[in-house]
Amino acid sequence: MAINYPFGLQLKQKFVEFVHYQGLFHPCEIDKIVAFWDEDNKIKATLSGDEKYNENLRKSDVMFIKNTTDNDWIYNKLAH
Repeated sequence: MAINYPFGLQLKQKFVEFVHYQGLFHPCEIDKIVAFWDEDNKIKATLSGDEKYNENLRKSDVMFIKNTTDNDWIYNKLAH
């Protein structure tokens, strides 16, 4: 599995703005993650540091998945 740093190697060790993992989850695992989506818990995505939703800059909804016994496998996979 390759780890792709969006802006080259990070300047600060153990810190990156985001990391892209190619092939981290198998298709069947992605289906399980998508099944956690709950329309009632979605929120409008904002840009980092912004409190207000700006449709001219970003048009997307997000939902946070709390770490529970049903989905701890997601967090375990991301941590290793």
